[in-house]
Amino acid sequence: MKVTVFSTHPFEMPCLSNALSQHHANFTEKELNDVSFALAEGSEAVTLFTLDKADGPVLDKLAACGIKYI
Repeated sequence: MKVTVFSTHPFEMPCLSNALSQHHANFTEKELNDVSFALAEGSEAVTLFTLDKADGPVLDKLAACGIKYI
């Protein structure tokens, strides 16, 4: 499964890469919001962190671009 991982710090990448080793992970340092959601296009899942914006409009946009799992 292709997963977009938002708000990733460089020091987190080795651990997250290991945890997601059975998936195709796309890491970005950008926080999820109503503009950056587009980085998830083509993914089935996204991961979020505490500063990411996951309000109704952003979740609707994620669903519209095919995100099935958060």
